[in-house]
Amino acid sequence: MNQLNRRIFMAALGATALASGVAGRALAQATGSAAPAGGAARPNILLILADDMGWSDIAPFGAAEIATPTLDALAADGTRLTNFHVSPFCSPTRAMLLTGQDNHQIGLGNMIELIAPEQKGQPGYEGHLNDRAVTIAQRLKEAGYRTMMAGKWHLGLDEAHSPAAWGFDRSFAMMRGEANHYPYQGKAPSPDGPDLYREDGKETGLPADFYSTDGFVGHLNAYLDEVPQGTPFFAYLAFTAPHSPLQAPAALIAKYKGRYDAGPAALAEARMARMKELGLIPTDAKPHAMIEQKDWAALPAEDRAAWSRRMEIYAAMIDSMDAGIGRVMDKLREKGAADNTLVVFLSDNGAAGALREGNPKWGPWIKDNFDNSLDNMGTGTSYLSTGSDWAQASMAPFALFKGFTTEGGTLSPVIMAGPGIAKGGISGRFGEVKDIAPTLLTLAGVDPAAPAGKAPVTGADMLPALARPDATQVGPDRPMVMELVGGRAVHKGDWKAVLITSRPSGLKPEGVATRKWQLYNLANDPGETTDLAAEQPQVLAELAQAYDAWAKENGVISLPGMFEDIIR
Repeated sequence: MNQLNRRIFMAALGATALASGVAGRALAQATGSAAPAGGAARPNILLILADDMGWSDIAPFGAAEIATPTLDALAADGTRLTNFHVSPFCSPTRAMLLTGQDNHQIGLGNMIELIAPEQKGQPGYEGHLNDRAVTIAQRLKEAGYRTMMAGKWHLGLDEAHSPAAWGFDRSFAMMRGEANHYPYQGKAPSPDGPDLYREDGKETGLPADFYSTDGFVGHLNAYLDEVPQGTPFFAYLAFTAPHSPLQAPAALIAKYKGRYDAGPAALAEARMARMKELGLIPTDAKPHAMIEQKDWAALPAEDRAAWSRRMEIYAAMIDSMDAGIGRVMDKLREKGAADNTLVVFLSDNGAAGALREGNPKWGPWIKDNFDNSLDNMGTGTSYLSTGSDWAQASMAPFALFKGFTTEGGTLSPVIMAGPGIAKGGISGRFGEVKDIAPTLLTLAGVDPAAPAGKAPVTGADMLPALARPDATQVGPDRPMVMELVGGRAVHKGDWKAVLITSRPSGLKPEGVATRKWQLYNLANDPGETTDLAAEQPQVLAELAQAYDAWAKENGVISLPGMFEDIIR
């Protein structure tokens, strides 16, 4: 159904008819979408994004030791997606999430912080959404939705590239990729520049009692209060938790004291056991070997205490985020909107393994501006990250973490609940972040195809699969490709070809960047432990050729020494 006919159909049904189950079924038949719960034709949408959160860091995906009762309830009321892929870095994921378009065509072919000289200023590498992009906020606003967002933007810094310029009626946005969770108290701006916030496009400051999670929830709830009764809304809540720096309220940190004293390997083992019990991974899943793993028992007691504290703070940040989502759900119930709201929760990439304190760009600034002593960890005057061991525990059994096109860098835990979504389901069907936008638009009765002159929407509507979820892992029937900073991945069926390159800023663990294509059968080997490239050269050649065609079509810019000398 094209956009004009869809609008005529919806108008003809009328507001009263659309509220009935008969009209809801009629709309579903005409649009090819699942009928909204209770027959309501225009559901509200709440899209929630965590920042650098690992796959098993919430209870519905395996973290028995972290309290996430709100997400537990949403998972019970909806469907968990166990085979859903995002970009290995955050701003490209955010670009695709909000548009359904490929990041290389709409300005985020690379993160602005990592753009190479050869890419700078080239089409698709502007570092902000370009004029070929169109967001779901713009599309839904045009369709009569009230649109709002609170949280991290990272899709452009100035007012012309702020959420206010991309379809959001109301917005409170942290514009950069990283910022203190409390009002910044250091002596000099970060290497990325001073913390920057905009409300409705205009630069704004922070109150003295600001904490990111609570502040974003407070703004979003205030915007929800402004929505007229009966007007559908699209709300985008983009947390900066649990992204570095690790900072959280002291009482919540104390809640997790001692829970990580056994170390990362023990945590990974416990998480995987629970995932198997929940039916989220195969019972015979073999984990990827942990890299740069510390000998936990051999560490001095004070070092173990400091490393454990990092994870205690990280857990507290996720606990706080879950409580914040709970406050938004309470607001929806207060407004009588909860039953007709589709809720989508996901993370923007795998858990972050890079140590900010050890980075040559960030380390000196952190040393000069913050106090990372044990007693001060987690406050607004400390600046810490978890490191690769904890990140791998959060992503086990999958390989590696944020920044890599391995499964550990690109798998996201997804929960969807509300109209058109099966209750208590698990879906193992392959999905990618570009699928979210067309799915939301279809559910709202809006044609998901991009308007003329814009980059094509290449994501797929997931509603049919979500209405009848099956936990069986099913790969795509055609090559699905991603690239970032030279790293590549191609999925087709049970196969995955992956190529890991070096990355800038000293973030690459030694021995990881193979600079050649590897091949894995994910049905048998979700941890990417056994490279089958030599045994299946024809399969690898097919997937590598699919990458080449995709890269040409999407304007991927080769980097000297990163692309041309790759061994196949």
